[in-house]
Parts: sequence; structure tokens; C-alpha cells
Amino acid sequence: MSKYEKRFIGGGAFGNVFELVGHNPPAVVKYIACFPNENLLTFQREYDILRGLTHPNVVKVIETQIVDDNLGIVMEYCQQGPLNELVFDTLIIYTMRTAIVWGRQLFDAIDCMYRIYHLVHRDIQLENIFVTDDFRMVWGEYNVSGAFHRDYFIADISTGKLAQLEKAICPKDVQEIVERWVLE
Repeated sequence: MSKYEKRFIGGGAFGNVFELVGHNPPAVVKYIACFPNENLLTFQREYDILRGLTHPNVVKVIETQIVDDNLGIVMEYCQQGPLNELVFDTLIIYTMRTAIVWGRQLFDAIDCMYRIYHLVHRDIQLENIFVTDDFRMVWGEYNVSGAFHRDYFIADISTGKLAQLEKAICPKDVQEIVERWVLE
């Protein structure tokens, strides 16, 4: 990552994002502050799981690195930016057909995340959906409530909180269980 010039793009609650100028394919790095150190290991473990997630509408994680007390996540760069800026831009005209295609892309990604990877996204909002140069929608913030792995619901990626919940309970009313767990 150090061989590329970094240009600040933006920041959020968990960290700052920089474009890696000259990276091929275009990429950004997001630095997440991980204090205390046990959170660093939690984030690293979860992003290792997510690195294997492949879907055209989920941002691709290229690599993760630990830099000081930060986790650096190198991922696909979505040059059009967040969907919340695109939909309110009066210079961009899109049809209902386009909106339907975008909706299908996003629902397909959510379905894939749950059916194949057993992940539940918990922060669905326009700010967490990004748009590529060819106007493909991608989830750019994972914020998954957890991974159903074998017999346990293992981690909350956004808080680093670990919990165990028997898998047998989860498929019946996943949303209710996740909401109850998040409110703990």
C-alpha cells in the first residue's frame, strides 16, 4: 500500500478512506482505528471472512493489513461515489427501469450474502451503497451483524462484539433475533 500516493476521499464513524492513486485495478484503502487491540483482531478475523465473499454487487476486498493500531482494508474503488449523492444529483437522469435494475442488483447481493455466506447486513442505507463508473451498485460497507458459522452466530463486525447464538434459532426469525442481539 505504501507504494501508492494516497488521496483523501472521505471519512466516517469507523475510519478514513483514501484513493490509492495509480493502483490497478482502481482501489481505495479504508483505515479503521481499532482500540483496544482485541478489536483489531476481531476486525481482522471478520474481514478475512469477508475477503472470500464474491459477488458483482458487493465491493471486493483486495487485501487487509495492520498498520500501527489501524486495520487497512484495500478494496475496489467505486468512482461515482455513494448512492445518496447520485440520486439527489439533478445532473444525472435515471429512469424507473434503471431504479428497478439497481434494486435487483442490491437485493441479489443481500440474498447472496445470506444464502451462500450466511451474513446479515444490518446497516442498509444509501450512504453504504456505492456506484461504479459503469453505474453498477455495490455494497461498500459490510456492517454485517454476523456470520452464521457452523453452529454459532459468531461476531458483530461494526462493534467488534462477540456473541454466540445457536444457529438452529437464527433461520426462523433472523431479523428479530439480530435486532434483539444488537440492542443488548
